[in-house]
Amino acid sequence: MTRRAGSDPEETKKQILEAATEEFSDHGFKNASLRHICARAGVTTGALYTYFQDKDALFTSVISPVTDTILQLLRSHYEAELAATSENTLSGEDEDMQATLQILHFYYTHKTLCQMLLQNQEHPAVTAFFDELIRCMDRHTLRLFQQMSGNVPENEESAPDTGAVHWFSHIQVDAILYLISHDLDPRQAEQLLEKMIRFMRAGFLSVFPSEYTEP
Repeated sequence: MTRRAGSDPEETKKQILEAATEEFSDHGFKNASLRHICARAGVTTGALYTYFQDKDALFTSVISPVTDTILQLLRSHYEAELAATSENTLSGEDEDMQATLQILHFYYTHKTLCQMLLQNQEHPAVTAFFDELIRCMDRHTLRLFQQMSGNVPENEESAPDTGAVHWFSHIQVDAILYLISHDLDPRQAEQLLEKMIRFMRAGFLSVFPSEYTEP
């Protein structure tokens, strides 16, 4: 199906992005054709290059609403968690559940774009997104430890194990990937998510030093 490009540059760009979303969704990044995208959008190849440097830049623009929103949701949750966490007391399970539900609901609302991202994990933009996701989780956990202990650890023996922190960040990401890769209906996903959060919180509290996790 082709579209007729309008004279408004923003409308033309929007049509290119919509056409690219369909093409990348249907064929994946590697097999997607810029010629087909132009035909879908009703523009010339030259017009496409006015807005996007190449296919990589176009793909990055298509997935950016997903990557940007997920990172923002995560950062907002972390700020709320830091604000709610008093010295030596972790915030409650409800905060973790509500924050993760936001991401899960975002997935079900924007399933096509989210699936596109997951199906093209070899693309540099997707790799960069997951790397930033893990870095964000690592930084937050270390900030949480610092806030709960009331100071910066004086030596390595009293500091949290950064390797364990990094591993735990991967566990959290893998839990969400498991949920959305098994094509559960939203209610089933929520029920399993609740169990996952309880399991991960229990593991977190058992692995890290008591001075950071116990009142």
